[in-house]
Amino acid sequence: MRHWLAITFTVYMSLPGIAATFYLDLVNGSLNNPGTLATPWPSLEEVILANLVETQEYAPLPYDPASSKLILKNVGAPVQAGDTLILLSGLHGAVEIDRHINAGYITIMAGADHTPILKSLHLRYSAYWRIEGLQISSEPYGYYTDDHLVFIESHSW
Repeated sequence: MRHWLAITFTVYMSLPGIAATFYLDLVNGSLNNPGTLATPWPSLEEVILANLVETQEYAPLPYDPASSKLILKNVGAPVQAGDTLILLSGLHGAVEIDRHINAGYITIMAGADHTPILKSLHLRYSAYWRIEGLQISSEPYGYYTDDHLVFIESHSW
């Protein structure tokens, strides 16, 4: 029996870190909170602007394949590769994810029975983002736009 426990412990300790889940709630959220369901963060727009995502970017810019290297950005931020951001109902703003090249997927998704709405989503020079179940529309923000609501910009880097 002791051998089985030792093997289980060894296998468990060799697994990568367990991914975290963070909650975003426009009504009860604050950037001073830890992002749990009981004490969530505010809008996705605010979380991105507050640099709460550890990621990577190429430097120096402009990009040069001979000299540009991936460097860490927002070192020690709570959201990291493998994590999930769960958005609760409400207007989460115009989200621009710029120069966020993750080491693994970060998922942004709607909470069960919730309807989070983005005004727009712009992914520029970014990688490994998974978007699930979000509505993107300018109408709930009080206007109709004929511009792009979702814009994915690649620089082939």
